[in-house]
Amino acid sequence: MLLTIDVVILSNAKNKTLTDLTIATVNSLLSSNKTSQINFNIVVIESNKAIAPYQFPNTTTLYPTEDFGFNKFLNIGIKHTHGQYVCLANNDLIFSNGWAESLLEEFEKDQTLYSANAFCENFDYREEVRNGPNVMSNIEYPNTFGILTGWFIFVRRDIFNIIGELDEKFKFWYADNDYELTLKKYEVKHALIKSSRVLHIGNQSHEILDDKRNEMTYAQRKVFENKWGYKNRFHRWADKLIKRIFR
Repeated sequence: MLLTIDVVILSNAKNKTLTDLTIATVNSLLSSNKTSQINFNIVVIESNKAIAPYQFPNTTTLYPTEDFGFNKFLNIGIKHTHGQYVCLANNDLIFSNGWAESLLEEFEKDQTLYSANAFCENFDYREEVRNGPNVMSNIEYPNTFGILTGWFIFVRRDIFNIIGELDEKFKFWYADNDYELTLKKYEVKHALIKSSRVLHIGNQSHEILDDKRNEMTYAQRKVFENKWGYKNRFHRWADKLIKRIFR
């Protein structure tokens, strides 16, 4: 039986380098699939409206009329797809062979698992994480630094029946921290699956910011604070995590 995985990729192809980056991510995703059991339905949410109606090869490319917002554009992709599983991805990733099979194996084993990350060799994980077991969840390891990362999140679609859509007040920074605390609020299980490998190239995500860098980054702290009430120590921890994710 063929299983479709929806993959939502955020892109801002404002020059050839960034266009090629998105194309490389799509090609890497397609080449990682070594089985006839999985089909990737790839939806690119493109911020650069000037290149419309260009369609990235092997994708459906959408051009939202709204201004960019990280969670807003992910929500558009989620609503445009219908598969059982949804992958929310940056456009600067290299997918290893079998990454999807490794994730699906764990989801099939554990019906309480709704959300997961793959492992990235480029990320500066804590020693506890690098030396830990293959599956590290926010239940067994409540210190989720490194377990939940924002460049790649793989979920069961019905997670949104529990947590609702992604909060569109978060336009870039703190989006993953908000997601983490939302999972905690609703007691939803998330795990890092280390046998699934996806490389985050890094140093690319800030290209989407243009002239709104402060609004999208440090100004988001106030949005997070107003929603969750976290200050001081948590912010230092959150800033450290965010800078690692979007470096």
